[in-house]
Amino acid sequence: MAPKPVLPSQPSAAVCVSAIDTAPGAPVLFTVSGDLLSIVGCQPEFTLDTGDGSPLRSFAPPWGTLLTGRVAHAYDDPGQYTVTVRKATGCPGPLTSEPGDIFDVYDVSETIVVTVRP
Repeated sequence: MAPKPVLPSQPSAAVCVSAIDTAPGAPVLFTVSGDLLSIVGCQPEFTLDTGDGSPLRSFAPPWGTLLTGRVAHAYDDPGQYTVTVRKATGCPGPLTSEPGDIFDVYDVSETIVVTVRP
């Protein structure tokens, strides 16, 4: 019997920001990190939501690799914005690769708040 693949028990996603306090129009640099596992039949998601209604930024690294992505973004209006990086398998439920091998579905996120001062 072949050994079962080892999967991380707690998949993670992370987001860092160059400034948590900024001014309207000033660029803020976001760095996102995480990895994706190769699971057949799934459509993995790795996204950054800047919290101001801008379109999601999507990252798609090669399977099984560590991702580090950088995105510059400027906020137009003063306020507080919750920035979210999300990583998910995109699977409909637990999958079986071979008898006895179960791959867990994961959907994890990390948030940070950016304040734009007038």
